[in-house]
Amino acid sequence: TTLLMDRAASASLVNKELFDKLHIPGKPHKLELTWLEPETERLESNAFLHDLNIAPIGDPDKRISLNGMIALQKLSLPKQEQDPEAIKAEYPYLTNALIPKFTEQRPQILLGLPHAKWMISLETIVDFTQESAPIAERTPLGWTICGGSVPSKSIFYCCESESQCIHKLE
Repeated sequence: TTLLMDRAASASLVNKELFDKLHIPGKPHKLELTWLEPETERLESNAFLHDLNIAPIGDPDKRISLNGMIALQKLSLPKQEQDPEAIKAEYPYLTNALIPKFTEQRPQILLGLPHAKWMISLETIVDFTQESAPIAERTPLGWTICGGSVPSKSIFYCCESESQCIHKLE
């Protein structure tokens, strides 16, 4: 499952189908969504509040609580893809970042400002000599690539090592 972090989102959202699969109950919650443009505004009368714990595969003791997630019937985030070999070939200064590979994955979770502490950068790799170069950031949830011309700019995975770059929801 992919997770998209949005440092401008005022709410943290999740696709309700995820909770339905896991049989996690929630409390009904009404929500009015406005994306970047007014014409994308919609009233979500079937939203639910949920609490979610995530942990990297292989490290189930490292639990991260995401309380107050709002589950929507259809989150509708765009599909993302990322090729770390291609990124590192074009931007060699990113060689040490543990960038996971994925193709055509639709994020099921949008993490917003209510969970900002999970978006802080613990380590940053940046090349100040290039004007529009991507930046790699290691957060408490793992590595991400943002900015520059990298097509998937905000996808985050929970990973401590290359072998753990898939995370588990419960």
